[in-house]
Amino acid sequence: MSPKEVENLFYPQKNLQRKEVPLPDFQYYYDRIHAPNSRVNISFCWLDYKEKNPDGYEKSQFYEYYQRFVQENYGGTKISMAVNRKPGEKIYIRRSSI
Repeated sequence: MSPKEVENLFYPQKNLQRKEVPLPDFQYYYDRIHAPNSRVNISFCWLDYKEKNPDGYEKSQFYEYYQRFVQENYGGTKISMAVNRKPGEKIYIRRSSI
């Protein structure tokens, strides 16, 4: 064998362990999770994804890409909403975790 052929055996040009897997349709899963009266969560979405794509991403990688999708498209997972109320009508007490 030539030295170049031996080098290619030990150091292949292409990473053989990396598989080319297209990203799931996270918009579809986001819409399912946030649909009115939905009982779907991210774990169920991953099970649905793996059923359709057995060679697809595993759970931790799916969750990571989903979190990136939410961060990029919806500004993250910490979302707050203004509460319409009459001052003094109700009192909200935040429990301490001490």
